[in-house]
Amino acid sequence: MLKSYEATLDHGHIEWQGERPEVLKARIIVTILEERGSIRPRRNTPASIAGKGRLLGDIVQPLDDDAIEHQQKMDLYDRLMRDLRGKVRIGRKLTREELNER
Repeated sequence: MLKSYEATLDHGHIEWQGERPEVLKARIIVTILEERGSIRPRRNTPASIAGKGRLLGDIVQPLDDDAIEHQQKMDLYDRLMRDLRGKVRIGRKLTREELNER
């Protein structure tokens, strides 16, 4: 089984951090890690799409007239369903006249 140990390499000299392996001679593989304080580079927008985005709306406001019309239809449907609750038996279809009255 392989076991890992943490160490610092300083001018070719190994300084063990914490536990030290109890071997006199061994084959090792060294992985060099980035320094802990290094800063990752920021991602940049490709020039081909820079400035081409647009804001469609926000959470509070509808996007356009179609969205307003759709919301008005949904509000009307909700009112109709509230009005019909208790007045219509389940399974009975409404006539056109009954729908137009509402």
